[in-house]
Amino acid sequence: MQQKIELVQLAILKLLKPVVRLALKTGLKYAELDHLMRTVLLDEAKLVLSETDRRGNVSQLASVTGLHRKDLSVRVKQAQASLVDTQMSVPSRVYTRWLQLAREHADLAQLTVAQDAEQEICFESLVLQETKGDVHYKTVLDELERLGVVQVSEGTVEIDPKGFVPSNDYQLMMSFLADNTSDHLLAAVHNITQAPLFLERSVFADGLTEQACQQLQKATRERWNDTHSILFDNILKAEEASAASGSHRMRIGIYTYYEPMQASTQADAVGERATSEAS
Repeated sequence: MQQKIELVQLAILKLLKPVVRLALKTGLKYAELDHLMRTVLLDEAKLVLSETDRRGNVSQLASVTGLHRKDLSVRVKQAQASLVDTQMSVPSRVYTRWLQLAREHADLAQLTVAQDAEQEICFESLVLQETKGDVHYKTVLDELERLGVVQVSEGTVEIDPKGFVPSNDYQLMMSFLADNTSDHLLAAVHNITQAPLFLERSVFADGLTEQACQQLQKATRERWNDTHSILFDNILKAEEASAASGSHRMRIGIYTYYEPMQASTQADAVGERATSEAS
């Protein structure tokens, strides 16, 4: 049992490093991190206790988390701020559908904003199709332009094919970081603690040049574009089949990352090359 706890501690230590790096690069100090950790402990303790049909009173929460009862009493009453929900927002949904159409028909990368006799599909009709008329097309256009993922000029709008990366909206960027990374980690934790297993795979290699890494990054992006189109179609079909009556959500992702190998690991890595692992 002690060995298992030590292994969990080592894993958590590694998982926390990117979080601490983000904190330090953005000016957060120990006090802020301590506050956040206590908040997370409280939230997750409530969830753990609810799974065992316990109400989660202050005494039970203190026993599970190790936090002081007074601290918990204050935190239970506090309202928490939240990030924007990135789960297929209207702008990202319209953008994704448009990107899919543009990949199939290059001439659709640029659309007239409003209905035009020379173009069967326009931005207005695209928004109408995706939102069923619940959101005005100008509202969606203004948001996509603010996010910097489209270019508007003289009655036309052109899509940025690099993907829905809203670099002009720091709050939304933090939301994507939190949602994508959190769901990835939740899948990995689930696979360790229970069944059935989620898809959670990676391919990795060491001893590569930076140029080779950049080439692999480019190839992966290109392959993802094709996969993304197929997945989006499948998701739309699943939504239609569920008719908004389901109680589950789903996120599918892929990632790449490369960095210089640490000096302490280079000697041990001699002779090792491409490796893969899967769950």
